[in-house]
Amino acid sequence: MRKRTFSLKAKLALLSAGSVLLLGSVICLVVLFVLSRTFNRQAADAVSLSSQGIDRLLRQDVDRTLSAVQLAASSSDLAQSAAGGASAALTTRLDEVVRLSGTDYACLLDPAGAIVAQAGRPPASPPRLAAAMMRKTAEGSATAGFEVPEPGRLEFRSAAPVRAEGKPRWILVLGTVLDGRTALVDEVKRIYGVECTLFAGDTRAATTIVRDGKRFTGTKMDNPAVLESVLRQGNPFFNRNRIGGLEYDTAYWPLRAADGTVVGMGFIGRDRDHVRTAYLHLFVTIAGSIAAVGLVILVLSLWMARSIGAHVHSLVEALLSGSDEVTGAAGQVSTASQHLAAASSRQASELEEASASLEEISSMVRSNTDNAEQSTGFAQQARTAAEHG
Repeated sequence: MRKRTFSLKAKLALLSAGSVLLLGSVICLVVLFVLSRTFNRQAADAVSLSSQGIDRLLRQDVDRTLSAVQLAASSSDLAQSAAGGASAALTTRLDEVVRLSGTDYACLLDPAGAIVAQAGRPPASPPRLAAAMMRKTAEGSATAGFEVPEPGRLEFRSAAPVRAEGKPRWILVLGTVLDGRTALVDEVKRIYGVECTLFAGDTRAATTIVRDGKRFTGTKMDNPAVLESVLRQGNPFFNRNRIGGLEYDTAYWPLRAADGTVVGMGFIGRDRDHVRTAYLHLFVTIAGSIAAVGLVILVLSLWMARSIGAHVHSLVEALLSGSDEVTGAAGQVSTASQHLAAASSRQASELEEASASLEEISSMVRSNTDNAEQSTGFAQQARTAAEHG
């Protein structure tokens, strides 16, 4: 099977595309992580700030109602009307107190807590003042706080002593029914854009949360961490919580009675789907921008790869051409070397033949020399013999 190969241009293009894709992926993951953390922190901070704002509003209502009950209880007209017992004048006076204070009802109680007169829209069951309120008003002090008169019911009450001859004789109570009342929680949602719930104990007494077209009232808080932190320890709780199958960024804080006892909870929360939608929308926008920039970089990289590939191709062709020339020259050098080697071999052979001839001549010369020496010896002998002859 023939192995598939890629040209240099293709390799450069693949390298550029891979680099841009890897860099874009890393940037997108980092952006998603940073956006997620930032939006989560901002959502939690927004809920916390909203809870503080709502708590300030409730405290302002407490102060306003407390001032109203003190002002009404200090009125001599109310004391004079109360001295005459239950009467139309007393009821009229209490109606005026309700109208001026903006509360739901007003009750005048005797020191034993029995109702002397009432006006406005009192609850169906006669309001019973908590022992802490009874004790404080008996001591001559005004007081206010949340009360849970019955399971699932929640009221805000303020009370102050009505004096006669300088001594507390009656107790004026102003009350606002909160269970089933949507005006307050709906106003909070309109102002702050969050869901709002008021709990009587662990039961939702009033809420803006709607499921299947009905408000989520009468249902129980099922998160043990919230119950432990808020109802038992009296501390605020800031964390995520699932309510009716949806996840919320939440804030819970205690609602206290006149003596500081925790009798309920306030809640605000923002659906996390909105948070996810917001940062995913922003992430898609940023990712699209990164993709566009990456595409431009990729196109430039491909153009540069093509340009570099062309230059490299030209360089390779030049190198190949030079290589061919060098190869030809090397062949010529090799041929010349072979010729030179052959000539050297011939010269060596001739030198060997000349050397052999020289050796033969040298042998002949030595032989002639020996013969000459012998002839000389013979001649000397002949001359000596002739002289003695």
